[in-house]
Amino acid sequence: MIVPFAPVLSTAAVSLRNHIWTHYSEQDKAEAVARGEEVPLFLRKEFQCDQCSRSFSYLTLLESHLKEKHGTGEKAEKEKELCGICGAAVTNLHAHTRLKHTKEEDKKFECGICKKKFAYNNHLQNHRRLAHSNQKPFQCDVCGREFKLLKWMETHRFGHEEVKPFESEVCGIGFSRKQVMKRHISTVHEGKKRTDHKKSQK
Repeated sequence: MIVPFAPVLSTAAVSLRNHIWTHYSEQDKAEAVARGEEVPLFLRKEFQCDQCSRSFSYLTLLESHLKEKHGTGEKAEKEKELCGICGAAVTNLHAHTRLKHTKEEDKKFECGICKKKFAYNNHLQNHRRLAHSNQKPFQCDVCGREFKLLKWMETHRFGHEEVKPFESEVCGIGFSRKQVMKRHISTVHEGKKRTDHKKSQK
């Protein structure tokens, strides 16, 4: 039995193919589908908001839209709790306490490379992957850029979608990343220098 050869497209070839699709008219798209071409995932927009007319390519984008625009969905903003140790207002008090207030003697998992210690094995594994590994298993299907974390790739995808779910409460300008929106408010509306803003984030 002869198995037909299936060519594997390189990252650059996939990126070029996806880019070409962004220039297609509706007629071009219909003709491409008729030829047997597959519509790139980022153009399918199969997830529709049930509260407005917006639709999205990824469920995570829809969830972010629901949270930011309608205050609903599985990722709706939770009530913040005050930490009894440091007074910080946090959405997950248990996780905050584990990450910020674990005693040194409770950190039993040590990195064999840099000797940094962690209270939980999964924190050590995450540290190894982010600090000491070059593996980037999550790839953007539009431009081919690779990321170490899924959430980093999903945040990057907002740029291709032209989705800007994070709006300034002061002027209404939208941003694709929450951190950029916070920096905008700090520097433009509060008059802080970027160095001051960075210090306040630590």
